[in-house]
Parts: sequence; structure tokens; C-alpha cells
Amino acid sequence: SEDYSANTDCKWLITAPPGQIIRFSFDEIDTEPRTDMIYFFDGAATNERIMAIFSGNELPPELSTWSNQVLVWFVSNGQQQGAGWQMRYRFVDPTQ
Repeated sequence: SEDYSANTDCKWLITAPPGQIIRFSFDEIDTEPRTDMIYFFDGAATNERIMAIFSGNELPPELSTWSNQVLVWFVSNGQQQGAGWQMRYRFVDPTQ
């Protein structure tokens, strides 16, 4: 697989139906530790509360959002790149 590009700046806004939350699970992660970061924001913008930040190559635990909307932001610098990351998500009821 191709490594991700240097100076990456990608955002994904994921919205579940009202009353549901989003549950993320990582299949793989390989980014430059503490430098190329995946941020999870509670809401639609990068000024919302940060729920989690992941980097490196240890698989993060499953992550459940606090509301039905999350902004995922991946930022890398121009130094070294890893193989990248892959995650899945699903919409669930908060009680599950």
C-alpha cells in the first residue's frame, strides 16, 4: 500500500441520525508518532471539544462519540510518512 502524502490536511464530517452516536474501530494505524495526528472533535468544527487524538502504530481502543456528529481531522507534516490508517464506523443507539 502507498504511504500517505506529506503535508496532508483532510477533514471528514460524519453525522449519525438524531439520537444515535458513532462508534469507531481502527483496523490499522501507522503514522509518525506525536506528529501526524488523527483528531476527533465533538461536533462539526475544529474549535469543538477534542474527544481523542491518535498517532503512532498502536491500535487505538474503540471510540464512541458523545453526540451524533463528529469531525475527523488528519494532519501530517513534511517529514516522514507512515503507511496510514484505516478505520470503520457505525451508528448505534447510546445504550448499546
